[in-house]
Amino acid sequence: MLHLWIRYASILLCSDYIYQKLLLIKESSKFHKWLFRLFCLPFFFLLSCLPESIQYLSYALLLLFHFLYYGISTRTHSDTIFVTLLLSYGLCYCIFLLSGFLNALVLGSICWFFLNKMGMPDIIIQLTICPYMFLFCQIPFRITRLKKGMPFLKKQHVTTVGSLLGLCVLLSTMLFSSLAYKEAEQIQWTMLFLLFIFILFLFLFIWWRNQLQRTYLEQLRKRDIKRLEDELQDCQNTITSLKEENQKLAKLIHRDNKQVAALELAVETFLSTPFEEKESQKKAGDKLLLELQKENCGRKQMVFDLSKPENLSFTDILSVNCLLNYMVHKGQTDSISLEVSLTGNIHYFLEEIMEEQDFLTLVADLLENALIATRHGKGTQILIHIGVINECYSISVWDTGIPFTKETLLHFGRKQYTTHKKDGGSGIGLMSTYELLQKYQASIQIEEFTGKETMYQKKVSILFNGNCEYHLHTNRDKKELSYLHQRKDLHIIYET
Repeated sequence: MLHLWIRYASILLCSDYIYQKLLLIKESSKFHKWLFRLFCLPFFFLLSCLPESIQYLSYALLLLFHFLYYGISTRTHSDTIFVTLLLSYGLCYCIFLLSGFLNALVLGSICWFFLNKMGMPDIIIQLTICPYMFLFCQIPFRITRLKKGMPFLKKQHVTTVGSLLGLCVLLSTMLFSSLAYKEAEQIQWTMLFLLFIFILFLFLFIWWRNQLQRTYLEQLRKRDIKRLEDELQDCQNTITSLKEENQKLAKLIHRDNKQVAALELAVETFLSTPFEEKESQKKAGDKLLLELQKENCGRKQMVFDLSKPENLSFTDILSVNCLLNYMVHKGQTDSISLEVSLTGNIHYFLEEIMEEQDFLTLVADLLENALIATRHGKGTQILIHIGVINECYSISVWDTGIPFTKETLLHFGRKQYTTHKKDGGSGIGLMSTYELLQKYQASIQIEEFTGKETMYQKKVSILFNGNCEYHLHTNRDKKELSYLHQRKDLHIIYET
């Protein structure tokens, strides 16, 4: 009886482990673990009391017991519980048979060579099977593609193929177990069912991988739809804003048509009126000038109200919007246009790739350097792109400013160096950027443009590729290249 208890316990614990991994359930507390084990003991006793001829029913009864336990103790939908348990028991029974097969080879060899063909007690056989089972049930979740289980089951996608595969494994295991208790002449059927079960096991893994692929593609499709909806909403907001601006401009033009005509008549009247005294002429002229100044001041205010920058919503993350809006407004004070391009999933980037505060620091430093360079180069354009390029998240900034000095490139990240002390520069920004590159094992790539194929002068890219490299694409003269070669970790790509 004890060997049956060990068998039931190993199957139940392994199936429970697989169930939790398939649904990505957090590990239960110690209290719940011991409660589950105590709850199992009476059930094990009842199963062990079954006659040997119907012991194969215990495999189905274990699943039923497990289903009742989770149905009572959790709030998960019953369909999800049943299908997941069916799949977990299907995997577990395949692992149980594989473990039994390997264990038989090992113990058979030991008995043949060391124990003079003596048999092993059932309790020893069951105890030696357990380590194999606990090891094998963890292997699927070590595979990169399978380690996240079957998240699609949480959405109650009760797939017919998966359910049938799990059910076939369960029925085949029961039939295999029933044949194992019969005469030795049934050995050919036993081996046939054993082979059939392992084929089902293979199909189960293929189905699992395909379902994960379908789920991933579905998530990508939903993400693309969400991105397109956001872009459409942004376009609609832009159209609405432009319509409002057109209405204001139309009112301004309508007002000017009357006011300019009135002022024209006033000037003509002033010029055609004969004044007897210069004093009265001066008073009339001053009055007309005051009216012109007042009109000009009012018109300037209206034009300013129309052209003043508005806070744009680049993302649905407040801190990112605030930073980008601040940089846009800061550029406009120097007549520099800052364009922002976002692709990919910014939420995934800030959750999985980089911390939000570090992201804000890095973007602020890159844009601040670009603004200073553009201001000194009398440029007018800056572009920042945040997203995915060549399957790698990156932050890239183009500017129309002056290039980096050779000293700046040489000392980057090693010591504070700046060529703009008069503008308040300290070199801390570049040091901070380098520290963040080291923290996230990111690479920096600087490209300098001198041809007419682009309006920009240089591009600074931060690539989150895990390589932590420093690249420079340039066509500087040999003297400067020789100077830059002092830095051994700087990879220079010369472009003609």
